[in-house]
Amino acid sequence: MAIEQNYFQPINFISIEEYDDNKVDIEIAKKAVSILENDLKSNFKHILLVRANNIERAKQLYENIYSRYKKYNPVLITSKTTKVNREKFMESIKNGDSKIVICVDMFGEGIDIPNLKIAALHDKFKSLPITLQFIGRFARSKKDLGNAKIVANIADVNFMNSLKDLYESDSDWNLLLPIKSEQNIQDKIELQELISGFKVNNTEIDLRQLRPKVSMRVFKYNDTGKWNPNAWVDCFDSFKCQGFINEEEKMLIVIEPYKSCQGWTTQRNIESLNWNFYVVYWNVEKGYVCINDTNHQLGNNLLKNIFDEEHLNQIKSEPIFRCLANINRLSLGTIGLNSAINGPIRYKMFAGIDVSQGIAESQKINSYKSNLFGVGYDGNGKISIGCSYKGKIWSRWVESISFWKNWCDNIMTKILDEKNDSRILDNLLIPTITDSLPKSVAYRIDFDDSIVFSESKITIQTLSEIFNIDDCELNIDIKHNNEQNFKLLCGYEVYNYCLKIEGNNFKFRFLNSDKQEPQILKSNKNPIPLSRYFDNNPPKIYYTDSSFLEGNILTIANKNKVTLFNSNNIISWNWSNMGVNIRTESQISKSGEIIKNSIQYNTISKLKSLNYDVIFDDDDSGEVADIVTFKDSGESILIEFYHCKYSHADKPGARISDLYEVCGQAEKSVHWKLKAIEMIDRLKSRDAKRINRNGVSRIIEGNIDTLNIIQKKLLFKKSDLKIFIVQPGVDSSKITKEMLTVLGSTSDYCLETYSVPVKIICS
Repeated sequence: MAIEQNYFQPINFISIEEYDDNKVDIEIAKKAVSILENDLKSNFKHILLVRANNIERAKQLYENIYSRYKKYNPVLITSKTTKVNREKFMESIKNGDSKIVICVDMFGEGIDIPNLKIAALHDKFKSLPITLQFIGRFARSKKDLGNAKIVANIADVNFMNSLKDLYESDSDWNLLLPIKSEQNIQDKIELQELISGFKVNNTEIDLRQLRPKVSMRVFKYNDTGKWNPNAWVDCFDSFKCQGFINEEEKMLIVIEPYKSCQGWTTQRNIESLNWNFYVVYWNVEKGYVCINDTNHQLGNNLLKNIFDEEHLNQIKSEPIFRCLANINRLSLGTIGLNSAINGPIRYKMFAGIDVSQGIAESQKINSYKSNLFGVGYDGNGKISIGCSYKGKIWSRWVESISFWKNWCDNIMTKILDEKNDSRILDNLLIPTITDSLPKSVAYRIDFDDSIVFSESKITIQTLSEIFNIDDCELNIDIKHNNEQNFKLLCGYEVYNYCLKIEGNNFKFRFLNSDKQEPQILKSNKNPIPLSRYFDNNPPKIYYTDSSFLEGNILTIANKNKVTLFNSNNIISWNWSNMGVNIRTESQISKSGEIIKNSIQYNTISKLKSLNYDVIFDDDDSGEVADIVTFKDSGESILIEFYHCKYSHADKPGARISDLYEVCGQAEKSVHWKLKAIEMIDRLKSRDAKRINRNGVSRIIEGNIDTLNIIQKKLLFKKSDLKIFIVQPGVDSSKITKEMLTVLGSTSDYCLETYSVPVKIICS
């Protein structure tokens, strides 16, 4: 309203993108002063305000940076400025002699200087209300003055979070504070470009903030000549509803308010105001229409009005299930079956481990698939997918409309490919209850998924210390009959457990009678002994045949596939000439001494010649990898994990036991690809702990500033991850088919889940 009545004008947010903390202030100043110069050339008598968060900081900015711009007569005003100088400086600002003023916040209440139209934010505000107050000062209108500009570092995640709070608090900020960012995250750009194509009149609805559930019904539509989106008004009340049209992208959005009575009373005047949502997308080139609607009946009427009904045919039944194609390690949570004959049971639902029975039932002539829902991997991480023979496809995601549009195109690529019919269930995982441990070799054990993918703080408490869950790890140990032993490592502390399966039951036991059992504290609940936690949340044990065990539930891949590791991914080094003891893994002893004949030390020595920005030694329990490297390639941040493992014998050979543990470590680490920023936080924390413990930093190449710059760049650049298994105990000329199968299984896992390639460095 203030904008409409000309009390306020829009403010342009102009970003710089600087990741080096030592250069941020200089770059903000350069940009802000250049804007000031351009405004003055345009005959706008604007003044630049430089904002700092305390007096000492303001003084540093004045003395080290802004005092250089003498022709603009910069002044510093703080609470320590004498009354005489304060009045003198204020007069200089008001009469235009001083064009730059450095201060803390806005140098006091009651100051009215409309010419303050450029702000250089060197420090973020502590709270949203203060931010609003500050912006309001710059937005006030006055004749002969241009729009205000705010300059800040977009690589400062804290400042961007403040902006995010503004936009989420009230959609009117889109009018008041348009972002004029020179560079931004790609998905934000895609959303902005899509939204800019909609015809938007005066409305309180901000299309950028739409977050519908990701689902669709799809129709074939090959009549490329007919599309009348304005006909939405024929099936909705245009005085109550709002419609938005993007002609270029062939998209229509309709928002419909409606009132509903309460179920707990028959009184008609007790009502709730609700909203229906409809978004329609027509892919002209490939001939299909997708709709996401909260009211299917009205959604169908909408389609009939804006398209030629004769050419509109919904895709249903068996082709819908093609959306499950090419999903790796697919695990179905539910299967619904319809009976093909008229009988007392018309519908069956299978959930949990019963899904395998449901698959068998679906092959029979008296039933057919009704709906499926499951989770799996698409090469970019974990996904969820559901579909119904009636024609609906959905996911658990809640996303922007640009994400939804891309999702529709990706799903339809699979549905339109008739070759996908035979491959829908190729990668299906089938869980069954087992009464014994698998005969295959266990090579990896992980905490349950709720811990692996958790973002909340989880700790393990021992008698001597409290450990973050990320600093602890589980390792497979020996197997006795129907008991699988494994170890918990917390720093240098080791605790022994076992899983025992008897009949249809399983039990976890703590084996160290001379120690107090560790306890786990999750989501601020009371700590419980780890063995009791395992009983309710079994860790996942992986086997060399691609199966895995959780308690007594064994999940087996529904395919007989053996992948041999590609010989092109085998790298051989002459470790003997390097003077390496292949039975010594770590480069630093517990006392902090460097072990120069270790595997890790010599691997790092080789890597130093490859010009990485950062080489990080993360060796220890809870490690990401023994060695982590970073390199800015320009378009992306290249990250490499090197998992080192000592040999089980003095000379290289063909021992498959040399591969089990290190392959498990490689698989465990792959999920960090999507959490690179959090991973660097973790690395920095582990570096600080080692320095406190023995004075030795984990950063071998680069420094903490370089690592901080890499982390900030990951706000805007994608990460490309590669994994290297380093095992000099393997002789490349003697690798057996069995060893290639184990390596192939690890390579498959990393590629199928996160598209991460794996190589081995051996002898």
